[in-house]
Amino acid sequence: AQRQGDDRRIRLAHLLPFLTQPNCKLIELDLSDNDLADEGCVLLAEILKFNRSIQTLKLAGTFSICPIPANTYPLLLDNEITDLGMLELTQALRFNTSLRNLNVSGNSITDRGVIDLCDVLPQS
Repeated sequence: AQRQGDDRRIRLAHLLPFLTQPNCKLIELDLSDNDLADEGCVLLAEILKFNRSIQTLKLAGTFSICPIPANTYPLLLDNEITDLGMLELTQALRFNTSLRNLNVSGNSITDRGVIDLCDVLPQS
């Protein structure tokens, strides 16, 4: 059985050709609570390397635990982004100068991921 996050990453892959076009005018992309995981960050990194219009990227999670029936796991509504996914995004940000707002709250990013992000932030 295919996980819901896998399906969402496939849909993001379908958007890749449109979001990497030079004439793309999208300013805000909200992919919060989409279970993208680190694999989805690889796709987002490709988008960010070429897209010069996106200024706000929302990848937040809510960490809401839904009521769970017997014999099931709690559903964590986040993007399951870890330091590996953050590394993918930060490497892409070395090429992208248009992104001004990045929200990755509610994910599984540690100090290592934050340090990676700080390394690419403009010094001012």
